[in-house]
Amino acid sequence: MDKLLLHLREALCKKDAEAIEYLIDENDFSKDCVVFVEILCQLLEENWHIKHEDIALILQEAKDARAIEALYNTAQKKLDYLDYDDTCQLSRKCIWALWQIGTEEAVEKIKLLAESNDKVIGNYAIKQLNRVKN
Repeated sequence: MDKLLLHLREALCKKDAEAIEYLIDENDFSKDCVVFVEILCQLLEENWHIKHEDIALILQEAKDARAIEALYNTAQKKLDYLDYDDTCQLSRKCIWALWQIGTEEAVEKIKLLAESNDKVIGNYAIKQLNRVKN
């Protein structure tokens, strides 16, 4: 765990997209994923790698309130490597992660996303809020 954290930090500092891809793909974050929340949030905010969706899923598992701002910011991002995806799956995953966190602040962020100018993102957020109410 300490070694993985060290490797993630090093890859973040070097902006090494290949290392991030390898580290995310080859490691099991399900155990003690809260240990990695801060570094994963930092990585989620970066635009130089292609592991945003995987990181959002790990943060969904962590259900840690420290991830709220990074998930909210990333839900609104338009990343070049996801230009083909007009269904905004990264945004959807971020919204689901916010819902899993479930705090008042997380729900407020989903409400803000429901008001998005991007109709796809707004609709995902609205659907999620309707699930929370039920």
